[in-house]
Amino acid sequence: MKLANFSAALERLQQDYRAADADNKTTIIAELNRKMATLTQQVQVAIDTVGGAQPKISTPVHFSEDYPKTGVTYTVRSGDTLSAIARAHGSTVKHIQNANKIVNPSRDLQVGQTIFIPVTP
Repeated sequence: MKLANFSAALERLQQDYRAADADNKTTIIAELNRKMATLTQQVQVAIDTVGGAQPKISTPVHFSEDYPKTGVTYTVRSGDTLSAIARAHGSTVKHIQNANKIVNPSRDLQVGQTIFIPVTP
């Protein structure tokens, strides 16, 4: 009888440990997510500050008209880069820059912006 009681007590202890472990994991993940969100905001502020400190381009930029006139429109999403957009659509960064008169992709490419992606037929 004592062995059965001991086994039952041990089983309850193991269940309690598993429950506490699951609670700890949930708490740790929530705290990590909160800290990551704060860090992301801080990094974005730093990026915006550095981006705003860039000098204006004083020399005129000339765009070529030598790009395919056929293609598709695309709405820029968060995280997009010109090179990734070009790769995904079978175009080139230079063609997209020329077609859309983009001087500085990191500053001139905005989320929600619709751009033309030249594609050779």
